[in-house]
Amino acid sequence: MVIDLLIKNIKLLQHNRLVEGCISVENGRIYYIGKETHQPSADIIIDGQGYVALPGAVDIHVHFRDPGRVHKEDFTTGSMAAVAGGVTTVIDMPNTIPHTNTLSRYKEKKEIGEKKAIVDFSLHAGVSEDEKKLQELLQSNIPSIKVYMPKLDDPLSTLRYIYSLIVENNLNTKVVIHAEDPQIIAQEKAKLEQRKAKRDLLYHYLMRTPKAEVSAVESVIKLLRDYQATTHLCHISTRESTNLIRKAKQEKLPLTSECTPHHLLLSYPELMNLGPIAKCDPPLRTKDDTIAILESLKEHIIDIIASDHAPHTLEEKLKGEDDITKAPSGIVGVETLVPLALTLVHNGFLTLADVVERISTKPAQIFCLNHRKGALKKGLDADIMLVDLKKQWVIKGSKLHGKTKFTPFEGKTVYGKVMKTFIRGTLVYDNEKIIGKPGYGSFVYPYWIGEKHAY
Repeated sequence: MVIDLLIKNIKLLQHNRLVEGCISVENGRIYYIGKETHQPSADIIIDGQGYVALPGAVDIHVHFRDPGRVHKEDFTTGSMAAVAGGVTTVIDMPNTIPHTNTLSRYKEKKEIGEKKAIVDFSLHAGVSEDEKKLQELLQSNIPSIKVYMPKLDDPLSTLRYIYSLIVENNLNTKVVIHAEDPQIIAQEKAKLEQRKAKRDLLYHYLMRTPKAEVSAVESVIKLLRDYQATTHLCHISTRESTNLIRKAKQEKLPLTSECTPHHLLLSYPELMNLGPIAKCDPPLRTKDDTIAILESLKEHIIDIIASDHAPHTLEEKLKGEDDITKAPSGIVGVETLVPLALTLVHNGFLTLADVVERISTKPAQIFCLNHRKGALKKGLDADIMLVDLKKQWVIKGSKLHGKTKFTPFEGKTVYGKVMKTFIRGTLVYDNEKIIGKPGYGSFVYPYWIGEKHAY
């Protein structure tokens, strides 16, 4: 027998230990993983040079800005950043132009991704104010819907309506929530305006107070007790929120959550000099909050790490130098997700198995992609990153592969570098070179849809 691909001379993570071995690939799927003995011939043989083979990362929170804001990013440039960072599957957010909040727009965006993406992908849908269109969208079997609470006049009423549709129609759609209370944000903004506070990063931090997130998380948990619809909370940023999630998990509520590298590793007081470059929603918090998030990751309270990759131009960001409200919120991160997570391993905060679970296995499980993604197992897609765990290097915005060439992690020393990335057995990134071509990426349906989809 002659197989398609053999990757030999690699280290595999098995039972929390690194062992020597190989991976063979047939028709884009893993055919064999284990010791190198008795391997069949292969059309392509790649020497892994002793690097560690890990499952490609699954980043469930990216903003590739396509369509409508492609001057910031598009599916191709976002994919380039992704594969350079070992990310092989992404789920893109709906706040594009037009907003991805109808079935027709969802289909259009899916077609754009299939033409331009290098990585495999799925899409979160957005909320339409038209109830009929929202109902059509949900009943079409979309995998997930994003509810951005700060933009809604009455987010709890919207959530009740979405939850009721999901429960009444026995839908599998996951509800993904940006949890901040718009009323509290408006109240704090009014106080700051009354005091004529200087509009700097502190203004943004105080306006989007931790109370706004905590209140929203509390409200979501109360609704879940009534509706029991699977829900995922984005970018948790406060200690109080982690405590609420801990209690919800003790109640066995269908709730999962994520944190971002920037909320995990950066804190507000240290970043005042970065100004608008460090502006994000929710804002960066205190050192105590970052410690709480790391503790929650260790305890499996927060389930996964996702990038919330949100690119902007430098010109757009710098509009906030004198008035932070004029700068858009967002930090790029799809390319630095893996090395920042691996640095936590180097520094002894997490084990390598912990990181694989948080960036690959759990994201695929939570978003129902684990029939194809998230692990190195026979029969799954051969999505593989080869990593030099000993490689020490410095993050430089100018060398990032997306359109945004700046990052609040500028100059940070990290440990662990992605050397090669494979998607479905095809080499798409090789030692600083993007090999994958636009259009290679495919839409990934959750296992409960399979081929019986309506879009």
